Amino acid sequence: MSKTEVKWLDEPEKHDYPAAESYLSLIYDVQTVATFIDRLKQAPMTEFKAKDIFRASKKDRQATRQLRRKPRLVHNSPSNIQHD
Repeated sequence: MSKTEVKWLDEPEKHDYPAAESYLSLIYDVQTVATFIDRLKQAPMTEFKAKDIFRASKKDRQATRQLRRKPRLVHNSPSNIQHD
């Protein structure tokens, strides 16, 4: 199996901050999200290997494989997404 080299962008794309805000608003209050977004905009860019990002997010190989599978809703709740 050949390895794919990941090329990170030099700067965040226009939609990245609203996307981060949308995700963070699921788990934090509005003021905390605003603070995080302001801090993200001021933070310098950093670069990590994809495997390190998965490791930091506590995703193991099995979970990563499951993410590649087609998701389906269970009990009509987005919080109960399972992968086929």
